[in-house]
Amino acid sequence: MPPAPGHRPGAGDPDLGHLRPTGVERRVLVAFRTGAWAEAGGEEVRAAVLVALLCSAGDSRRAAAPALNLRGAVVTGSLDLAYREVAVPVHLDRCRFTEPVRLTGAATRTLQLTDGELPGLEGRLLTVRGDLRLSGSTVRGCTSLENVAVSGTLHLSRMHLHHPQGRALSAGGAVVSGGVVGRGGLRADGECRLIGARIDGGVLLEGARFAHPGGVALCLDDLVTNRLACSDGFTTDGQLQLRGARVSGVVTFAGARLHAADRALRARDLAAGELILTPAAVEGLVDLSRAHAGALRDSVDRWPAALRLDGFTYEHLLPVGAPIGVAARCRWLARDEQAYRPHPYEQLAGHYRRLGHDDDARRVLLARERRRRASLPPLRRVGGFLLDGLVGYGYRSWLAACWLLLLVAVGTWVFTARPPQPLDPAHRPHFAALVYTVDLLIPIGAFGLRTAYDPVGGTGWVADALIAAGWILATALVAGVSRSLRRE
Repeated sequence: MPPAPGHRPGAGDPDLGHLRPTGVERRVLVAFRTGAWAEAGGEEVRAAVLVALLCSAGDSRRAAAPALNLRGAVVTGSLDLAYREVAVPVHLDRCRFTEPVRLTGAATRTLQLTDGELPGLEGRLLTVRGDLRLSGSTVRGCTSLENVAVSGTLHLSRMHLHHPQGRALSAGGAVVSGGVVGRGGLRADGECRLIGARIDGGVLLEGARFAHPGGVALCLDDLVTNRLACSDGFTTDGQLQLRGARVSGVVTFAGARLHAADRALRARDLAAGELILTPAAVEGLVDLSRAHAGALRDSVDRWPAALRLDGFTYEHLLPVGAPIGVAARCRWLARDEQAYRPHPYEQLAGHYRRLGHDDDARRVLLARERRRRASLPPLRRVGGFLLDGLVGYGYRSWLAACWLLLLVAVGTWVFTARPPQPLDPAHRPHFAALVYTVDLLIPIGAFGLRTAYDPVGGTGWVADALIAAGWILATALVAGVSRSLRRE
């Protein structure tokens, strides 16, 4: 770019001391003075020149300088602005840095390091009054943004964070007012951490890919934000952690692919306004222990194979696609690979009660008892089978009536074919096989026929069996109903 009319190179420019600007560096000085873009075309620009230029921008003589705009340079040396005040926007596009960029404790206006190559970025305690754009850049080393404060948006779209043996991104405690945007091909090889970050405008990671096999790919523990989008091709190879995160709006995994050797998603103590759990594929455990969602959206064909749901609470279940019946929901609970836990069943039963579906709630509680039975010792398990078969643990009391009708029918047929003989021929009340059978089944013998007649032959065994069955039915009914009332 030609110098401005009447401008002599070096006149009125910042004092660069012993630095003798090269041709391309003089073009940068002129562009800085006029606010235009300087095209380096792959030539080398010393970092010391840029540092001197930016640090002089705070001088009253240069207060009107609009920006540093540089494209296509090879920046040699260390661009070290640590603990410095930069009063102008910095736009470095398609630049390759030979040493890590050092921004620790710096305070800048809008800062853009886009589509470049960096061996590392040290930005701990950085303050940016505007946007921080790293879109399209490749950082081969750690990108440290711990405790940064960005009043605008942090742009990470198309960025490649490459530090496979360590932390590719460390942004714990970051405060970003405008959100974090990592759409459009963000790729990270190595562990990425945003522990305790407060992102007011949401974390948008649609289509991003995080890989740290055998470790934590992305850690968002204690994140505070209003939206978290891990969807539309979002992929992890390693754990995704959301422990203790607080998301006032939607957390979505629609179309995500999560893979880990053990826990694919650790969302223990997560609190979300709405959780959309419809991933395209999950390999590994999804842990929602003690999490809370105002609404859970899911789909039968997108359920993870292994879940942990103990302590997971929700206000609404909103299926995506076809409605999900109570039987399918019970199968969903059965995917919890932990030992028997009552809470997930009681939470689901409470959901159905709030909807007024009491029959569905009882079916869930019956499934809970059956799951509990599987964890009992063999002898107690036999008693559980008996209680289930007779009265459905008290949640299917009508089964007792079915058994009673069956036994009455059998007894009536037997004693009609072979009536019992009266014990006292002088006192023989009117005999009716139906009434006699019912009298045998009722433990207290309310009709008196049991003591007035004596079965003959093999019918005595039938009478004894009916008496025993009556006691068993009565005991099971009382035990089952009292158990269900106590549980509820």
